[in-house]
Amino acid sequence: MIRFLEYFTEVLAFLGIVISFIFLGALAGGMLYLIINNTAALVTGVIIALAGAVMGFYLAIKAWKTTGTVNFISGFSRNRWPDDKDESIRK
Repeated sequence: MIRFLEYFTEVLAFLGIVISFIFLGALAGGMLYLIINNTAALVTGVIIALAGAVMGFYLAIKAWKTTGTVNFISGFSRNRWPDDKDESIRK
């Protein structure tokens, strides 16, 4: 049961990484299309969105194989207060 829960959290973190990059790519592509509003901008926007999806999958797979996706995501919030002098809080 514990192994299933660990795998489940890894999958959720994997999906979180992928979805965030898909969202960023779609946001950038959509903004480009809204600004320029022609066929070339639509094609470029779709390419940017697909590049975001590919980068999301690549980064999530790389994180899964090296450190684990949960450790990868928690690594961003590990040092929230780098100027804090009290070492016991960070441990």
